[in-house]
Amino acid sequence: MEMTEAAAKSQASVVTITPFVHFVPFADGGVLFRPGGRRLWVLNAPSAFIWCLLDPGDNLEGLASRVAARFAIDQTTALRDVTLTLEAFTKEGLFSAAEVEPATVDQPFVWLEADSRAPAGPGGWAVTTLFQAPGQVVEFLCQDLLAGAEFARLVSHLGVAGQSPVTTRLAVAATSPAADSWDILVNGSLLVTGALRNEIVPQLMTILFIRSSELLADKLLFHAAALGRGERAILFPAETGGGKTTLAAALATQGYLFYSDELAAVDRSDLRLCPVALPMSIKPGSVPVLEEYYPGLTDYPVHLRADGQLVRYLPPPDGSSAGSDRPGAPIEAIIFPRYRPATAGVELLAMAKSSALQTLCQAGSSDRPLEVADVEAMIALVEGCRCYTLEYADLQGAIDRLATIFP
Repeated sequence: MEMTEAAAKSQASVVTITPFVHFVPFADGGVLFRPGGRRLWVLNAPSAFIWCLLDPGDNLEGLASRVAARFAIDQTTALRDVTLTLEAFTKEGLFSAAEVEPATVDQPFVWLEADSRAPAGPGGWAVTTLFQAPGQVVEFLCQDLLAGAEFARLVSHLGVAGQSPVTTRLAVAATSPAADSWDILVNGSLLVTGALRNEIVPQLMTILFIRSSELLADKLLFHAAALGRGERAILFPAETGGGKTTLAAALATQGYLFYSDELAAVDRSDLRLCPVALPMSIKPGSVPVLEEYYPGLTDYPVHLRADGQLVRYLPPPDGSSAGSDRPGAPIEAIIFPRYRPATAGVELLAMAKSSALQTLCQAGSSDRPLEVADVEAMIALVEGCRCYTLEYADLQGAIDRLATIFP
């Protein structure tokens, strides 16, 4: 009698796993990743169990029998679950025999040319200042008084003494004597040419953000706000539009220490949060909400970003900023905020570790390919933190709710 298709399939050997996919135990399950890639797969307990049992000499029936015994389910259910899990692994490319080549990272800057038009001596600049950003001491020089004074005001909380050695020279010079347009140079190389006056500050902010990210490339980087409470730190990872900047700006007026509103940098070795206290970018929809916390915000200069967004830039309140030279802080909690106007009240709910890790990975903003140490550090970070989701429509209500768990 011929064997049925289902029976033949159940006796077929399972797919051989490749040496290019690594497994790390986590919570009730595990994590799969390819070194050199940029993605993690978080597995629940049954999926992790199946992955760890995979053997080229085994078949589906044998694998299902072990799953049935481990999770106290019947053989038919186990066979169905094993089949679906293996199909999911295959769809995700986890059985591919080809090693994933490390993805190339696009250069964030396109250098146009070396340039020597910058006037020599202090008399050629309308504004000059020194400040410390992550991994660098920046000398800022600008021929335009209005834009230069505005940028200097926004980074004044990062100021350093004049004798500090300069590692980055950021200059704004006129494109030509007759034109009301401006060029931006970094260490003597032309980076932006022909910017309008209301584009200067956003261009400088983008350059500062990208160069800081590059200099923090050895850290875990997340698209997240980061605040301190006493000696502890809290991460607020969120997608664009999730309300993290608005929440961070408000919390900075309520006794929280401001580490960042956009880029959270975490040391892989000790899991401490590193300061990236750059000015906050406030979109029009957040201005009325934050006016209560920052009187006069509606009168702040409006700038045009390269992505077409009109924004106001906001430095952290006096005394609230974690300077670049401040020691890192241990992270106590990871909170995923989401502003939802239709939400009734504030919902702060505990989050499963597996879900928190998966969501945190999606908030990664580093283009550096993952290494084993990265994955182990992310797992240790989530395992050592309290994890929550926060949905709110009322900003002050969210602040008050956070105060109940971080007094």
